[in-house]
Amino acid sequence: MIRVLLVRPEESRSRYNFQGIIENECLDLEWIKAILQKKGFDVTIFDKQVESEAFLGFIKEREFDVFYGECRCFQETFILEYARAFKNRFHGLTILGGIHAQMCKERLFDPDVDLILSGYNYYDLP
Repeated sequence: MIRVLLVRPEESRSRYNFQGIIENECLDLEWIKAILQKKGFDVTIFDKQVESEAFLGFIKEREFDVFYGECRCFQETFILEYARAFKNRFHGLTILGGIHAQMCKERLFDPDVDLILSGYNYYDLP
């Protein structure tokens, strides 16, 4: 069974952020999780906006084959850091998607990112 990690990074690493003021559920990741589970994948969501554990600690004790992450412009550094850590630990497939990846994909080009999705047709995922 293929193990997929879906990731949403934190909004900020400073004390200046909108946590507690503007809370958005990671609906895209929840939709992807439901679609992939229906196709037989083992799927986990890591949402750093609610998760207290550090990403490196989270992946240290688990096994994954595929990383999928979404971000906004101010989260680019974080999602690329997570993709690099994933690639270093598992050598698995790393994918970025979501609206920011669609509109600003050149800002997310990185040797540790294998694929940047250009659309939202999650039902066509393998």
